[in-house]
This record gives sequence, C-alpha cells and structure tokens, in this order.
Amino acid sequence: MELAEKILLLVAASIWFVRVIQLSIFDIREQRLPTPIIYTTLLMVVPLYVAAAIVARDPASLGWAFVGGIGPYAILLTLYLISPKLIGGGDVRFAALNGFIVGWYGLAYPWLGILAALIFAFPGSLIMVALRGGRGGQSAFGPYMALGTAAVLGIQLGYFIADKSAPF
Repeated sequence: MELAEKILLLVAASIWFVRVIQLSIFDIREQRLPTPIIYTTLLMVVPLYVAAAIVARDPASLGWAFVGGIGPYAILLTLYLISPKLIGGGDVRFAALNGFIVGWYGLAYPWLGILAALIFAFPGSLIMVALRGGRGGQSAFGPYMALGTAAVLGIQLGYFIADKSAPF
C-alpha cells in the first residue's frame, strides 16, 4: 500500500469530516441539508479518490466508491419518491456522498453506515415519540447518517493505515 494513497484518502476523509460537521449543524438548525455543501464536498473528494486509485493502481476501489454512493442514493431516492415526508431530498444526496466515502473499502460499508445511522437514530426517535405523546414529528436524520458513516470510516481508516484487513 502506497504512502501517497494513504495521504490522499486521509485528506479526503478530513475534508468529508469538516463538511459533515457543517452539514449536521445546519440540519439540526434548519431541518435541511444544503445541496451546494454536499456537491462541493463531492467535487473536493472525488479527485482525491481518483488520484488515490491512480497511485495505488487500483481502479476497482474507485469503482466500489462510485457504486457505494449510487446504491444508498437509489434506495433513499425510492423512499423519497414514495413518501417525501419520510425522508428529505438532502438526506438522499447526503447518502450518496457518505456511500462514496466508505464505498472505497468495499460494498458492504455504505450499508453498514446506514445501518449504524438507524441504530443511532432509534433512541432519539423513541424519546421524541414519548415527549410528543405518540404524535409524529420530524427529526434531522443527517447527523445520524454522519455519525454512522464516521463510525464505519474511522474503523476502516484505522485498519487501512495499519495495513491490515478489517475483521468485517
């Protein structure tokens, strides 16, 4: 594994992390994820992933990253089209960004990120239902997606930097 590849992926992860904090704060305050922040983040990290693929001579990982972004995007887009009140359009685009970021490491990781997001969101949803007496309401899902993806990315980067395979 090339040092340059590690550096490029760490820079991309750092950019993602900073932007995800911005997106999460915005989502909590405004109940929406701004498209320009999501797209400019993609514009910053995609070239770094392309460069990492070139340096590592590993086009397959770049392909997994793109597929990792498309899969969650397609599923969440379907949910959005069925019921726009269920999930927001920003969440759909954010899932594509997050899936791309962790898709490099394998196709299971975008789905693990979404699963982790759902697990993190569950206690908050129970509290919201209890406080509102069973009435529905909206909650920002972006921070949970960020947290789920960050958990998966952190584990993968740790193993990646140590030149070891993750246990899952």
